[in-house]
Amino acid sequence: MNKKLLILLGISLALNCGFIGYFAARPCRSIPPQRARFMPKPKHHGEFDFMKQAFKDNESRMRQAHRAIGEAFKTEDPDKIKTAFAAADEVRHQIDVQVQNAMIERFMKMSAKERQKFMRRFGDKGKPAKHRRDRREFMPPPPPPTDCEDE
Repeated sequence: MNKKLLILLGISLALNCGFIGYFAARPCRSIPPQRARFMPKPKHHGEFDFMKQAFKDNESRMRQAHRAIGEAFKTEDPDKIKTAFAAADEVRHQIDVQVQNAMIERFMKMSAKERQKFMRRFGDKGKPAKHRRDRREFMPPPPPPTDCEDE
């Protein structure tokens, strides 16, 4: 075949693939970023929003502490590194205190049933998920009946 014809066929193939990909991906771009109405919400939606709030409240201090640690490592001064880590530790401690106070406040506002449910879920954290299948042992099939007589 002629080289020019092969080049034209290759360009045509590339353009066709591009157009097909563009039109095939078009429906995916129209999906809104918000959760669709038919999608179920998570089980514990908004239950731990106080953690997100604590991180938002201390975000600038966390960034400052991170920058201070980076600068301290550049200077290679052990005292500056220790003070930078101490400042970062103080920010983490502040976040922990804020989260704990919010958690206690929310726990005290719960009813007795809500507290039991929360404690059951809290106790299950870190445990492996339970399997849905029955945990029966598989037994071999029973032997065929012996009362059949061949005559």
